Amino acid sequence: MALTAMGITKGIAGVEQRELTPRRDMRGSLTEMFRPDFLPFPLPQWNLFYSNANAMRGMRLHCHRTDYVVVIDATVLVGLHDLRAGSVSVGASMLVELSASNPRALVIPPGIVHGFYIPERAIHTIGLSHSFDFGDDGLGCRWDDPQLGLAWPCTDPVLVERDRTSGSLDALRRDYLGSAK
Repeated sequence: MALTAMGITKGIAGVEQRELTPRRDMRGSLTEMFRPDFLPFPLPQWNLFYSNANAMRGMRLHCHRTDYVVVIDATVLVGLHDLRAGSVSVGASMLVELSASNPRALVIPPGIVHGFYIPERAIHTIGLSHSFDFGDDGLGCRWDDPQLGLAWPCTDPVLVERDRTSGSLDALRRDYLGSAK
């Protein structure tokens, strides 16, 4: 089964969603979250997130790593912004709703700024295309930077210090484009 790209007019090139089909019977259901043939590269590391209501995680940017996101319970809003020079969708932003009631995986390639807003207590998992540190996990910006163009449904989310003190999207862009050389 191939991944389906989201429409460029409303989406971001390279950001993909995969429908995950629950197989139901009288016991409940089974949903394949990931198999090696889902992507052309391995996902050697998986992280499980338990998030409280009104939590914001990010915005983060990875220079080399692809994320594969699946929501296990409840709903997570994923904010995305394309910083990749030369991308047909550079500067585009979008919010994607991932929900356990409509299981999908979201593939976030390198160069896409991304963050997660959790409106209610939720569980989600992220598969990472590299399990070793490239040193780019510190790249990020404020979740509410107006240049992101994201209409988050919150004004005062729960943030950790790192997210509360992140810089601007302009500063992130300079750091990212400088590291890509």
